[in-house]
Amino acid sequence: MHHSVPFEDAPGFGGFQFQRVATVLLENQQSPVLAAPIVSVEHENELIQIALKTLSTGGADFGDLRLGNDFYRTLYCLDTNVTEHNQSENSGIGIRCLYKGFWGFAATPDLTPEGVKRCARQALSLAKGLTACTPSEFSLNMKNWAPEPPHRGVHHTPVAICPFTAPLEDIVWPLIVGATAALEVEGIKQISSNVIAFGRRRIFASTEGAHILTTHCMVDSTQTYTAVANDTSAYRTIVGANMAGGLEHLIETNYPGRAAEAARDAVTKCHADKPAAGEYDLILDGHNLALTMHESV
Repeated sequence: MHHSVPFEDAPGFGGFQFQRVATVLLENQQSPVLAAPIVSVEHENELIQIALKTLSTGGADFGDLRLGNDFYRTLYCLDTNVTEHNQSENSGIGIRCLYKGFWGFAATPDLTPEGVKRCARQALSLAKGLTACTPSEFSLNMKNWAPEPPHRGVHHTPVAICPFTAPLEDIVWPLIVGATAALEVEGIKQISSNVIAFGRRRIFASTEGAHILTTHCMVDSTQTYTAVANDTSAYRTIVGANMAGGLEHLIETNYPGRAAEAARDAVTKCHADKPAAGEYDLILDGHNLALTMHESV
C-alpha cells in the first residue's frame, strides 16, 4: 500500500494520494510500528509478570505498571528546502505500588528481567519507607475506594499512513509543492513548514488483573507564508491541527491547493488599512479562539 513519487512527478491534490488514503482507511489498520511489541510478545508479557509478582510477594496491597515506548518524527522546511529531519524512540516502564496506604513509584529504561525486578523493588521500598516515617492518619484507606473490576482491552488509533515508516519524500512533497506555488505570488519572501508526528504504545497492567493495550498516533503540520510589501511585513499560516491518525491528515490539509490563496492573503494584509480606534464586532477564527482560551482562560 506504499507508493513513493518524485517531487517533479507528484500529482496535484486529489491524485493517487486520495485514492491511497481512501483504500487504507477502509481497512482501518493501525500503525505497524506502534502495534509491534517493544520486545518479543513473550518477553513483554514476562516483564509484566515479573513486575507484578515482585510487588505482590513483597507485600504490596496494590500495584500497577505502564510499559511502553514513544516515537517522534519531526520535519522542518524553509522555502523548498528540507532544513531538519529527526526521528527518535524512547522506551521504559513505570511501576507504582500501595503499601499500607502509602504510594511508591519507580521507573527505568532497563527492560531486562533483572532491570524490571529492580525497579519494582525500588517502588516497593519507597512505599515502605513512607509508611515507616509518616503518621498512619495520612495513609489511604483502600476500603473507602469505589469498587471497580479489573479491565482488559485493546484500543488502537486508526492510522491510514504510518508517519514513522513513510519515506521522507512522501512526507515532504505536499509542503514543497505548496511552497513552490506560494513563492510565485509577488511579495512572498519566505515560507516555513513543519510536520510533527508523535506515537505512543502503552500497556497498563495491575495486580488485580487489569491488562489494557493502547496505541495512539497524532500528526501536526503548519505552513507559514511571509510577505514583505508596502514597507511592512505580514504572514498567513495554514494549520493542519494536531489530529489523531497518520499522514492522511497532512495530505487532507491540502497545502498544494491552498498555499497560493494563503500567500495572497499575506500580501493583502501588508496593504490593509489600520482600523481607527473604536468599538467593533469581532469574529474569531476557531484556531484563534482556541489560542485565546488557552492563553487567557
